[in-house]
Amino acid sequence: MTSGREPFQLVGVTHLLRPWGEPVAGLDALLDRVGLAPDEVLFAHSVCRLLRDATLQGQVMDDLSHWIATALQDPETAERLWLAVSTALPRATAVREALTGVLGSLPAKRRAAREAPSGAEFTFLAAIPVRYRSGEPFEDPRAAVAALLDREPGIWFHHLHEEPWEADGASSLLQWLEQRGEPTLAQRLAACTEWGLGVELARTRFRRRWRLSQASRRLVAAEAPAEQQRRDAARGAAAMLVRRLTQEEEAP
Repeated sequence: MTSGREPFQLVGVTHLLRPWGEPVAGLDALLDRVGLAPDEVLFAHSVCRLLRDATLQGQVMDDLSHWIATALQDPETAERLWLAVSTALPRATAVREALTGVLGSLPAKRRAAREAPSGAEFTFLAAIPVRYRSGEPFEDPRAAVAALLDREPGIWFHHLHEEPWEADGASSLLQWLEQRGEPTLAQRLAACTEWGLGVELARTRFRRRWRLSQASRRLVAAEAPAEQQRRDAARGAAAMLVRRLTQEEEAP
């Protein structure tokens, strides 16, 4: 992780997707496969859709829950799974436990009865990250956040979704902001990941709040000189009064 004393380098990411394992057609096979899937497969299906379907309006359902709701026509199980996965993010171990917990809790007959029609099987994919540096490192934390909002969405995704997945919930950007004296800003960015929104929609919502906060800061900064002038004038008047009283006391 980057030290707060050092400038911060924004990093973006894109993902190469490759098939993993055999397609599954039902809940029984899905339960078995999820228990064996490596982290990069779970990541591809529980997190990557936030970037892949970045412009979706509203909360984004993970791939497995979406498949259960559509191909298997089981919206009740899909909603249970979606809630469990959303609550477990961003930790890979917790997501795996959530998936196996919900699927394993279903009656065996129900799991066996749910089969997708031919051609609608679920194909597992592994996400292989390709990362790149974006621009020069930042010294100013607010300039870094402004760039996070204006540059490609893969940067937002990497720092707020991918890093926490890989680092047990930690984000180098959020840690750096806290170390640079911006803990509130770090908390507000972290809260964006709890909304379950596609990257672009989350950025749009945060951008509105960011612009309001920036406008407020500029207003306060504009008022500061006038306030300082009033304080200086008050101090000058007080000093003059003290000198006058002192002179009167010393007069013969």
